[in-house]
Amino acid sequence: MAHGIDGAAHKAALKYGLKTIAVFAHGLDRVYPAAHANLAQTITANGCLLSDYLSNTTPLPQNFASRNRIVAGLSDATIVVESAAKGGSLITADIANSYNREVFAVPGNPSEKNAKGCNYLINPNKLFCWNQQLIL
Repeated sequence: MAHGIDGAAHKAALKYGLKTIAVFAHGLDRVYPAAHANLAQTITANGCLLSDYLSNTTPLPQNFASRNRIVAGLSDATIVVESAAKGGSLITADIANSYNREVFAVPGNPSEKNAKGCNYLINPNKLFCWNQQLIL
């Protein structure tokens, strides 16, 4: 449900008639970010909203890292599209790898801040590589 690729993935799934699951890092009594309230409503009709947090739990930063274990567990594969050198995407990739799930990363311009995490994952000494010919 986060801004960016998370919301885009949910919207694309819904557009093509696919089910989608949004995993919250807070209670189900709120939607965060609030701008995705309509998206959450649409998901409830075509998938589900999921959380292991009680109502009235606020979306604290540490909750997002914790909920990533659920995201990684629900998926057959994790695709990291954009990530800084540290962040939730890399946490999810690491957890997915520990669950023996496939992990893919889209390479980016090495000088871009939000490509550093993906390029780190593509390193042949790390996780899996989307395309061996694109190793930087």
